[in-house]
Amino acid sequence: MAQVASKTCDICSSALSEHYCIDCEQYFCETCKGLHKRQKVSRNHEFQSSSDLIQEVKSKCKEHEEDFIFLCARCDVPVCRRCMAGKHNGHKVSNIDDSVNNLTQGIKIAIDEKMDIATKNVTQIESGLKAFDLDVNSVTKEIREEGQRKKATIDRVVQNMIDEINSKAMQEREKLKQMVKEAKTELEGITVLYQMRKEHEKKRRDAALFQKLKTLNSDITKFKTVTFSVLPTIKYTPKRISEKNLVNLFGTYIVSETHSVQKAPELKYQKVETMKAFDETCAKPTGTLYRCSNCRHEVNVPANR
Repeated sequence: MAQVASKTCDICSSALSEHYCIDCEQYFCETCKGLHKRQKVSRNHEFQSSSDLIQEVKSKCKEHEEDFIFLCARCDVPVCRRCMAGKHNGHKVSNIDDSVNNLTQGIKIAIDEKMDIATKNVTQIESGLKAFDLDVNSVTKEIREEGQRKKATIDRVVQNMIDEINSKAMQEREKLKQMVKEAKTELEGITVLYQMRKEHEKKRRDAALFQKLKTLNSDITKFKTVTFSVLPTIKYTPKRISEKNLVNLFGTYIVSETHSVQKAPELKYQKVETMKAFDETCAKPTGTLYRCSNCRHEVNVPANR
């Protein structure tokens, strides 16, 4: 990152400057800074190391001695009100505070997006590595268990297949570890940009901050993240085997579960009594009452049935 060349103190004009007052926009040596901080009107001024300045960007126009309040879109420089009536007349301008806010928001979104990609890369690769190891172990176990049931000659074929799987798996595992390392490096890089953004948010929003935000935005644009979408997998396909083909050694079977189907109980109705139900108009029995022996449900059967 570029730094400004050493210059003398703006106060005593003799000693080399070591500090920069953000509020006064002046360079101070160590002695003059101490005197400045003792004064009541400037005791709360903020300082930063002069060596950390990217370039000297004033908040006031040198030509008109007025504050920069706009940004010229065509010339990409801060301008004051009088500049707008002069050489920047007719140019499209925007409020510098709005521009800082928009750029800050854009940087935050860009950092969040790239940090999300970098974080997902690490998570995806680490998860893929764990899943890959589990698959390798599962296939190895399956091959071993089936090979143990075979003759001694088949055992040698099984061991050869396992050795080949482990050899290839080791190569892919090393690749995945390297990918994890690279993804973590990406995450560390974007984290540094994130911390820089947080530090810039604490500073006064002026032309100097805008220049720093532009530099940070440029660094973010140049920062490249890689999305890893292809990860190694392992799959085992069992096959039936004949004694003449020991290479195609493996088979499978399916055992269906034994279960019984519960039959619904048969409903049995028993006669309870005759002449229990009466017609209210003629006071004569209307039928016979039956009750289920299982659920106790009652049914009246008409007499004419």
